[in-house]
Amino acid sequence: MKTGKMILSIALSILALVVAQVLAQLLASVLLLVHISAFIGNVAADILYFLFAYFLLKLICRKILRGDMSEYNIPKFDLKLKWVIVAFLLPIAVMAVYILFVPGTFVENSLDAVLKLEILSYGIFFTGLGADLFLLTGGEFGIESSVVAVMGNAHNFI
Repeated sequence: MKTGKMILSIALSILALVVAQVLAQLLASVLLLVHISAFIGNVAADILYFLFAYFLLKLICRKILRGDMSEYNIPKFDLKLKWVIVAFLLPIAVMAVYILFVPGTFVENSLDAVLKLEILSYGIFFTGLGADLFLLTGGEFGIESSVVAVMGNAHNFI
């Protein structure tokens, strides 16, 4: 692939992700206006973001770059049950490691289950964890670079 086409594909891909995110958030905001819970709105936004991004990238590949998605290492979408199960178990495993091995205390609060789900769905996870536990916390980079998260994603590297 020529340099110009590569730069164009990168720029258009980033633009597609931004457009997909904005569209997904706008549609999820409409759900909030009709009094759907924020948790459902966030889940809907995540699903819409994926769908919009996938179809925008597919459109870019076919119409603008004149190629198939496989030429750009974007495989055909194939949902497998084992990866759906892993997607649910991985965050549970990461949280279990934190609960078992990261020192600290739990603070009782007055949040109800719905509000806790809303906070969780916004992606607010563990903050202020000690840098001395880098392998468990991922340090300043974040929880997604912890040993547990990396091991859970090791199938991508094998």
